Formats: sequence, C-alpha cells, structure tokens
Amino acid sequence: MATIEDLFQLIQSEHVSAQRLRDTLGAERVLLEERDLAGMQAILEQKAAIMTDLEAIRQRRNSCLNGLGLNWEFNNPSPEQVEPLRRLNGDLTDRCLEALAELNTLLAECRRSNELNGLLIVNSRKRNRRRMEILKGIESGQTLYDASGQATPAKARSTAQRA
Repeated sequence: MATIEDLFQLIQSEHVSAQRLRDTLGAERVLLEERDLAGMQAILEQKAAIMTDLEAIRQRRNSCLNGLGLNWEFNNPSPEQVEPLRRLNGDLTDRCLEALAELNTLLAECRRSNELNGLLIVNSRKRNRRRMEILKGIESGQTLYDASGQATPAKARSTAQRA
C-alpha cells in the first residue's frame, strides 16, 4: 500500500531528475551558442533519457496518489484535495506541498530554458538559410561585393558559379 512517505520520496526523485534536466538544458544552450553539433547528439540523448525518467516518476506518483485513495493529479492541488493527505500525516503533507512547489518552479524554469534553446535553433536556421540564399544568389535585389570591394547586384545564377 502506498504511503505519504512514498509520495514524498517520489517528489524528491522527480526534483533530482528536473535538476538534471535544467543542467542539461544549460549545457545544450552552451553547445548551441558554440554551434557544436557533435556535442548536441549526446545532449539530445541525455534530454530524452531524463524526460523518460521524469514521465516514469510522474506515473508512479499518480499511482501512489491512487493508492492513497486520491484520484487527482498532484501538480497544484486545491485545499480540499490536500485535506485527506493532512489526515494521514500533516507535517509530511506540508513538506510534500513545499517540495511540490519547488518542483513546479524548477520545471517552469526548465520549460523557459527549453523555449529559449528552441529560439536559438530557429534563429540559427534562419541565419543559415539566409547565408545559403546569398551564396546561391537566389534573393533578388541582394547586393554582393566583388573582389575589389565594389557592390554588385546578385544575379539569378549562383555566386559560387561566378567565383
């Protein structure tokens, strides 16, 4: 049978995994800024493993709640939802709620970091696409510079072909 102690341990385990995710997202940002594609593969594998771990812990946490006779997700419970837990162990319930609040804050930080990393990827793709267009001479009205430093309008044919 599940206990409030089990629930507290699951929240702590989830917190440890969320900290690993936050650290991994920070490392990912550094690699994105450095454009280190070789290191990105390892980071993506780490992120996938951590996300799998977090999901497994969350499922165990929900199973624990069901084992305690509570059929709700434990992300931001109302006072009415918490009351049955308080009857089991009020002090530990308070510690669970504090740990849960910290976990939610940490997960929100992870979401923000992941969104920022996503923006870095999108902007990098835009820059790369723009550079490729310049090299291919695709964009009309684009000004290129020749060997003497004079501005010349890009023509429909490839800049690489003219070189």
